Amino acid sequence: MKYLFLFSITPVQEFIKQARKTQDLYAGSFILSHLCRTAAKKAEQDYKARIVFPVLTNKAIINRFLAVVNDSDTSKNLDMGRQIEHSVRKEFWQMAETIFNDMKISEPPGFREQLDKQINNYWHCYWVFEEFPNNQFAQSYKKIEQSFGAIKNTKIFKQLEQEPARKCSITGEHNVLFYRTGQKKNFVPNFAAPVSQKIPLKLLDSKEKLGGITFVKRCAEKYFEPSSYIADFPSTADIALMATLEDFRGEIPKTGVNSAALLDRSNGKPMPEGLDGETKENTNKAFGVLRTNKVKLTPYYALVLFDGDNMGRWLAGDFINEKANLEDFQNHLSSQLGQFSNLAQKEIVTPPIGKTVYAGGDDFLGFINTTHLFETLKELCNEFTQINLGEFTSFKPTFSAGIVVAHWKSPLEEVLGWARRMEKEAKNIDGDKNAFALAILKRSGEIHKAIYKWLYDDNWTLDILKDLIARIKETVNNPPGQEFSSNFIKTLNQEFQKIMDDDGNLFHEGLIKSEIKRLLQRSYLPGKKPGETSQEFKLRKELAVQNLLVTLKTLYKCNINLQSFLSTLNIADFLAREA
Repeated sequence: MKYLFLFSITPVQEFIKQARKTQDLYAGSFILSHLCRTAAKKAEQDYKARIVFPVLTNKAIINRFLAVVNDSDTSKNLDMGRQIEHSVRKEFWQMAETIFNDMKISEPPGFREQLDKQINNYWHCYWVFEEFPNNQFAQSYKKIEQSFGAIKNTKIFKQLEQEPARKCSITGEHNVLFYRTGQKKNFVPNFAAPVSQKIPLKLLDSKEKLGGITFVKRCAEKYFEPSSYIADFPSTADIALMATLEDFRGEIPKTGVNSAALLDRSNGKPMPEGLDGETKENTNKAFGVLRTNKVKLTPYYALVLFDGDNMGRWLAGDFINEKANLEDFQNHLSSQLGQFSNLAQKEIVTPPIGKTVYAGGDDFLGFINTTHLFETLKELCNEFTQINLGEFTSFKPTFSAGIVVAHWKSPLEEVLGWARRMEKEAKNIDGDKNAFALAILKRSGEIHKAIYKWLYDDNWTLDILKDLIARIKETVNNPPGQEFSSNFIKTLNQEFQKIMDDDGNLFHEGLIKSEIKRLLQRSYLPGKKPGETSQEFKLRKELAVQNLLVTLKTLYKCNINLQSFLSTLNIADFLAREA
């Protein structure tokens, strides 16, 4: 008798989102993928298990795996589960020990006991076996998913007992175990380990005091090979300026330019502390070039989070042909998702477009420069729907995305929370999902958001948005030959906000369309050209108004209500000025 074995590591979202820097976000995703790979390889190598999904050769994998185990001895299988669970904690401990040794951490009395509590109480592994009779993979898989769900819903945990002391600057839950020498202790417990001031500030900032889990995550570069781990993940400031700096790559220094310092300089602020002489010099050179060319630096970037739609049903075989073999399909799907993952992070979301944090196949997290946002989203969506499943089904996979445009100084955990919220709202648009939700988090605190399907009547919503932004951008940047003033957006907001119902609707579409046309006619700026007759001018104006009116009417149809449409216009206006 064979068995199916399903194994999962938690916490996931909590471990990833507890981040002050993009490096923390990347490290959290990387470590989770590494721990799951460690567990799967343990099952494969020590217990001859056959991994069904994910494909372990993929660069990043999800936090769980499914395997077929040929041993029918129940006691041996139970021991296998325990040993694989132990291998996860052992690997994280190995990370910690390697980091401490590399950094020559001196352990005060009581340090080890506190660290044991934090690490051993943090990671939770859930696993279950299910009998797998011959030719009954689909039935066994359905049963193991049901059992697994029941186990995860029964939360078993130990109370983390800690004495009153200062908490970690990032998690807010663990006692501080690491602080930089020379800092005021300010309630830091005596068992906390002092860290030399010689270590880089990126590993422990002068204002930070960290717990054990966060410190290991922050210093992960000390454990992983440079060929597999990105030790200098781009900051939010780097993402915001990627496209601009690339445009002037031949005129500014190739290295040593600090994006955060550039943004501060553009706002009349001094260089931040802690920069070395070369970085200051190169940053000043870059600032001089950009100022000479009258380049406006945008302080905004985009965070994109997406997840495959109905992946539980896909894995259960709900969309495959009746004669298709579910195990073969899961293997094929995992392989195809892995190929998409590699494409996304190696070819699509790369500098100067952005940087991938995590691409596990059906889910993705990454930063994108606002200049390239819409074209990159369209490419990702196109490639995902082209995943080749034709051998098993005629259906096409889709995903729903949460997209947040935020200021580079906005708290990263807050931005990530908004991305997850937007993803959830996109998935709730209707039963088919296949949508995206976009939120703008202004530095002032003002928020605009809207939800869209990717396609309406075979037209890409992103193309329609991009067209509108291009037209408004001409107005904002005031190039020669501009056609319309963007004031029509402010006027529409002022007029219709007063007469919408509580659900953001106004059931007089004729009134809305007539008013948009009236305002566009008033917003047309050019006068008559030399030698142009009044009739020719009138036709030119009508054609320009009609073209923009078609775009706006299409966008209005794409939105769920008038409030969402007005938010769309505000989003377009903002991106035209800031992107």
